[in-house]
Amino acid sequence: MGHKNQWITGGIKVLCRCKRYLYIISRVTHHIKIREYYSCYCSILRRVIRKAKEMYYNEMLMKSTNKSEMSWKIINNEIGCVAKRKAAPADFKNGEIKIEINKAAGFFNTYFIDSVEKLISQYPKTEDEWSATISSLTDKLPEIVNILITKSEISGVISLLKNKGSCGYDGISNKFIRLCSKQITKPLMHIFNLSLTTGIYPDRLKYANIIPCFKKGSITEISNYRPISLLTGFSKIFEILIYNRVIIQFNFISSMNHYT
Repeated sequence: MGHKNQWITGGIKVLCRCKRYLYIISRVTHHIKIREYYSCYCSILRRVIRKAKEMYYNEMLMKSTNKSEMSWKIINNEIGCVAKRKAAPADFKNGEIKIEINKAAGFFNTYFIDSVEKLISQYPKTEDEWSATISSLTDKLPEIVNILITKSEISGVISLLKNKGSCGYDGISNKFIRLCSKQITKPLMHIFNLSLTTGIYPDRLKYANIIPCFKKGSITEISNYRPISLLTGFSKIFEILIYNRVIIQFNFISSMNHYT
């Protein structure tokens, strides 16, 4: 946020100098009227400063694209809280194995993949297993009827994306997607509908940048990190569109069961 007291104007500086001058006079003369005047002056100056801060921070919030983040920056700025960043370790450990910093990325990748594979192993793997799982359902679930996506839906989802500069492996941020929304809605509609009608999810939308996020404990231990996936903005758009259809379908099934 920059300097802590950016709300201080030239007028406030003049008023503060006058306050110091009045303080010296009140201490030297000990005159009761001067002390009363000084006390009244301080009260007015406090109100002026409070109003200046309010106007300055309101302007910052109005200009900000992330109100929540800016609010916390303002709070931390006022209480003098400075975020402490831990220095990156010189090397890492995986149990008793010491890992050099230049090989850490590969070990993190292996560790995160192994964690996912352990979860996957708990679910059916073959078509027979999937068929057995589906046949175990007592009631036949109705199919999703309105599956095709429209341009207006895509435009609506894009407008709800956070206006951030972070991006996935493709280097295209949400901010850029929002800027060229009108130009990309039609090709996105074609790709998404093709995926839904063929039942094939585009491989490129599955890719993500994996960032290790420290949880707690020793900063050098790989098991003390969890993966954060930065997906592409396009995969997020498709995900929201599919989510909306699934929720509508679940509500439909729920209402059917309610009246049967």
